Amino acid sequence: MGSYYYSAPATSYAQPMYSQPQVYVPAAPVVTAPAQPAEKALLVFHLPEDAEIYFFEQKMALEGATRTFNSPALEAGQAYAYPIRVELQRDGKTYETSVQQQVHSGQRIELTVQFDEAAGQLSLKAGAPVSSTVAQR
Repeated sequence: MGSYYYSAPATSYAQPMYSQPQVYVPAAPVVTAPAQPAEKALLVFHLPEDAEIYFFEQKMALEGATRTFNSPALEAGQAYAYPIRVELQRDGKTYETSVQQQVHSGQRIELTVQFDEAAGQLSLKAGAPVSSTVAQR
């Protein structure tokens, strides 16, 4: 006859593991600026209506107190320098201010041009760093 072996049941006990239930929290909606393609930059000028704007020494045709310019497609992560000159005629004199504006892909830059009659000076201020020179001729 065969032999039978008896083994005692396991006597070790493990504590059950509990974990926190996963809670789904929806992310806040992402708000993006409308109508500006990511590969272009937008420059918005606020200036006297009769001022003339030059990019790369080429006169821009737009007129009015607020003018917007879209750059051509710009490579992301690169900085571009836009030479900008603004001229204004007052009492037979030409006043001029020029800047070397740094521009990046997808960026919106607000530029304000003001003429101070008392000082006889044209100034340009931007919301981003600007390298500027001012001259009267």
